[in-house]
Amino acid sequence: KNSPAHNALKLLDCIIIKCLQKEPSKRFRNVRELMDALSLVNDCICNGSTKKLPPKAEKLLIFRFLDLFGNKIAAGMTAYLIFGFVCMRVIGEVNLQKHVDQAALSANFDDQRSKDNWISAIKQAEWLHKPPSFMAALHNNLGDAYAGLISGETFIATSQEPWLHVSKSSAHNENARKAINEYQKAYEYYSKGHFYKSNALDLLRGMTAMWSSLESKGVTEDRHAEAVSEVQKLWLAKKYSECAQVAEKYLQYVPDKHLAFYAANANTEIALTLPAAKAMKYFERAAYYFSQSDAKLNFECDNLSICISRLGLNPDSPDTRNALGRAAIERGDLQAAYAEYSRMQGFDADLMADRIKELLSWKIQSSQTYEADPVMKEAIKPLERMLALEEEAGDKNSRALWSTLSNLATNYRLSGEDKKAVEAYKRLVEMMPHSSTDQLAYVDQLVKVGRKADARRYLEKEVGKIASTEINPLPIRLLKAYADDNMQQQVRDTLIKLVPYREPQRSVSMGYYQYPALPLANRPYSRNGVIYRK
Repeated sequence: KNSPAHNALKLLDCIIIKCLQKEPSKRFRNVRELMDALSLVNDCICNGSTKKLPPKAEKLLIFRFLDLFGNKIAAGMTAYLIFGFVCMRVIGEVNLQKHVDQAALSANFDDQRSKDNWISAIKQAEWLHKPPSFMAALHNNLGDAYAGLISGETFIATSQEPWLHVSKSSAHNENARKAINEYQKAYEYYSKGHFYKSNALDLLRGMTAMWSSLESKGVTEDRHAEAVSEVQKLWLAKKYSECAQVAEKYLQYVPDKHLAFYAANANTEIALTLPAAKAMKYFERAAYYFSQSDAKLNFECDNLSICISRLGLNPDSPDTRNALGRAAIERGDLQAAYAEYSRMQGFDADLMADRIKELLSWKIQSSQTYEADPVMKEAIKPLERMLALEEEAGDKNSRALWSTLSNLATNYRLSGEDKKAVEAYKRLVEMMPHSSTDQLAYVDQLVKVGRKADARRYLEKEVGKIASTEINPLPIRLLKAYADDNMQQQVRDTLIKLVPYREPQRSVSMGYYQYPALPLANRPYSRNGVIYRK
């Protein structure tokens, strides 16, 4: 190693081995390259150095080193990479399991933590190239976590208006849309592999529930604010008829104690300017709306009884109240009829009052006047998919389809798809004939598309099946249909079957005894005097 020829011999060894390589690509490409390499050997001899190699000599030395140890290095590197990959795979599986366990344990009581762990689990599963069914399950669970974050935000109760529907927050809508996105990803993953129809149905149910929960920011609040503002302006301008109309229109569909108070007072002001016979219906409506207003705003008002007394009738007589209630129904005024029947003693009166209340309550719950939020249309497509899958899995007239068909009919109705809504409700009432909610919706949709006669015929057929003691709003809806079309004889014939008619009791004086109604007739009417505003 100390001789000057040592480096020259190392290079010459490299050159000979390179010339003898079996693969042509590892040999010198041409004679010029061979001559250049041999010139390096000559340089080593001429320089006589044992430490310093000529330039470009390193390439030959590296070639020789790889020729001796290349296979071992490649094998070692391959083994190292395989070992590293196996270790990372094992660590990835462990981390995935940890995230899944923590997410599942946090579900329903800490949805924020559950959501974060499902997100981490999905990232880990994507790196591990998990199969579609596994990925679908993860995205499904993440969608459920987003849905859990908004489960308690649909209605916000306040001490002033415990029933007032409050618009969803932006966080609510954001989480709902994220849930829909995750359900959609899960649905797409399932479509790539084998899955049960139940999996698809669960995802579609989740999607429709989230679409139905969405609402454009401030829609309900804006509607309420507009109604309150308009009613207040009309009240201050002393336009009592318009004030009552606007308040009552809103109150048919959305309950509000303050607007009910305005409606009651506006009807009172109208009645105070009229003779007793014409004032009666306004006092009846005022009595109804006072009963719907806040107790703090209400006051003891006997105007209706005073008005009845001034007409020479006894307001304490059940026969009087019954006659007045029937008269209100004949003109289609259900609020006035309820005011009379709710003050009348006896089983028949209670039954009539309960039936009227059921119909008015359904009207509020169905919220038919206001157009639905545009996002409601988005729920139709997944609902139609659900229905198709359920029909494919079972009988098309099975009651198992009821929930999906009911939701689909509602969304058709709220999205303005009236003809489709009629067909969906028709299937529903044939499937579930005792669901008065769907029957009422079916009737209203028939009227909406101009099929009043069909609506009446359906009501007549169904009312005939109702027991006389059953609290069902359909008879009242039939009476309302007759009254709206001015079919007075049909109204009277139907009423006779529901509640017996008796002549109203007159207020008379017998000797020294007077019915309480006679002094009551001399009392002045009262007005509330103060309108409270928020």
